[in-house]
Amino acid sequence: MAKVSKRYAEAAKLVDRSKTYSIEEAVKLAKETSKTKFDASVEVSFRLNVDPRHADQQIRGAMVLPNGTGKTQRVCVVAQGEKEKEAQAAGADFVGGADIIEKISKGWFDFDVLVATPDMMGQLGRLGRVLGPKGLMPNPKTGTVTMDVAKAIDEIKKGKVTYRVDKEGNINLAIGKTSFTEEALEILRQKKKGNYNVVQIDPDYVPEEIEHKQVFGITFQQGRNNCVINEEMFKDVVSKNKDIPEHALHDLILSMITLKYTQSNSVCYVKNGQAIGIGAGQQSRIHCTRLAGNKADVWFLRQHPKVLGLQFADGLKRAEKDNTIDAYVSDDYEDVLGEDVWQNYFKVKPEVFTREEKKEWLKKNTDVVLGSDAFFPFGDNIERAHKSGVKYVGEPGGSIRDDHVIDTCDKYDMVLAFTHQRLFHH
Repeated sequence: MAKVSKRYAEAAKLVDRSKTYSIEEAVKLAKETSKTKFDASVEVSFRLNVDPRHADQQIRGAMVLPNGTGKTQRVCVVAQGEKEKEAQAAGADFVGGADIIEKISKGWFDFDVLVATPDMMGQLGRLGRVLGPKGLMPNPKTGTVTMDVAKAIDEIKKGKVTYRVDKEGNINLAIGKTSFTEEALEILRQKKKGNYNVVQIDPDYVPEEIEHKQVFGITFQQGRNNCVINEEMFKDVVSKNKDIPEHALHDLILSMITLKYTQSNSVCYVKNGQAIGIGAGQQSRIHCTRLAGNKADVWFLRQHPKVLGLQFADGLKRAEKDNTIDAYVSDDYEDVLGEDVWQNYFKVKPEVFTREEKKEWLKKNTDVVLGSDAFFPFGDNIERAHKSGVKYVGEPGGSIRDDHVIDTCDKYDMVLAFTHQRLFHH
């Protein structure tokens, strides 16, 4: 007899193999017997007693689960023309025509479901040997070869699953997760049609003190970032202005917590308990400060009465509204205000949000906090931060040009606190 783990043996005791369970009993039992440390999937299997060697017994299809699968599906759509635009509007993760096909042919598979329009199947069919074994080849029977790409994307995002009889005449299908309580499921049913992905975390997990990373056969190691972030981190105020009110202190703490988990040459703008701009992964600190500052500016521009008063066209989805606002407040406003396109986005054509109006509005953004995971080498970072209303700055210090950074803060009556804690990990 094969050896089994203790965990498996304990779970097996709960199952009576001689008994036929109802659906309700089976679901309850599936939850009770799940002993994994991760959020396990629940699958159902059907023994159909068919012979798939015969064409009339090759059962295949798709269905939408009412509460999703607990997994987010990345949808790639191969289409062209108006169908390409339709797919983008419907929320597809990747959209394209010949360019997407070319990427796939070169080994790109960063998607879970592939949808195609019938006119593209002639080109896509040449990749059958690649897509078929991975179960990614679009098929009319599963609704992934269709002209109604918006409907296909919507169903997949809601929790559409495909099924196909295997060589033994069985169908195996994932239907959900084990960790969802009835209370949680009821809440999720009210939000996004049950498509929220819930992950159960092990509360007893303790990470290793030394982190390891392997790159091309070379192993790097570093101490884990166990830095405790609290008010004590901002006691060393080096600027002339040393007044840090409670709300600013809370925002400084929030900026550092955010940076602790981005930690890639990162800066973070915060206001009123909200991270409004994050810059990370750039070649230099000033690039990060500019990137994050631009995001903070857009965040504040979105609160202008002109933006809040926009009358969007009926049927425009939330993501489409967000993209429309971003274009409206940018220098590319003609993309949504042009005479031939504005009707796609608005009921009433809005006035142009002029550059002068934006400048005047941005002057009203004050008392912003800026945190950095590593020191600022020059005062140019402070100059850029000032343009986005920054009043309070938290950074490690330790640069040979700290004096320049301090002088620039004093120039604008900013408060600068040295944290003496670098969060810059790789």
